Amino acid sequence: MKTVLALEWSTRKLSVALGEISREMALERFRAPEAMALLNEVLAESGLDSGDIGEIRVGRGPGNFSGIRLAFAWAAGFAAPGGVHLVSISSGRALARRLLEVNPQGVLILGDARRGQWWGGIFRPKQSGEWEMHEPEIWGRRLRAEAAAGTPMRVISPDADRLAAAIECEALFPHARDLLAWTGAEEPAEPLYFHPPA
Repeated sequence: MKTVLALEWSTRKLSVALGEISREMALERFRAPEAMALLNEVLAESGLDSGDIGEIRVGRGPGNFSGIRLAFAWAAGFAAPGGVHLVSISSGRALARRLLEVNPQGVLILGDARRGQWWGGIFRPKQSGEWEMHEPEIWGRRLRAEAAAGTPMRVISPDADRLAAAIECEALFPHARDLLAWTGAEEPAEPLYFHPPA
């Protein structure tokens, strides 16, 4: 049976999972050498041959432009010669699915899109959520409306250190294990960005 490799590099907490092995690393800024060292550590520890990997799952964001691009570039290069299946999954959507298992009321995943905008998605057990981008004030109004309607949500952000001054949120990060556990539909094999690359 082929093994699934997952790369989640959309935030400053990088993770790699391969079968039962998973590792993570926190960085202040994304740096390619550290990301590749983490990946190589997991590959070496697994003892698997490249032919043993049948699928690569990549977190497509939203999040860190450089990390997402490098994860896709490495995965595409690895997958192409042997016909390894490449699966793309929204990092935030996979994180929301994990959180909904323990908080079925709902969860809002928020992130700093810069330029005075936040990206976010509201997820509920039977609602997959759609990504939107708004000014922080609009997200605040939506949260207050949800609370007034009796449907308060847990607010999660990998950018909580930057967002916490304007909105109460918990710092949690998507993980490569979230991608391994994914059973939903595949998404386009491209990074999920809200602003065009500069």
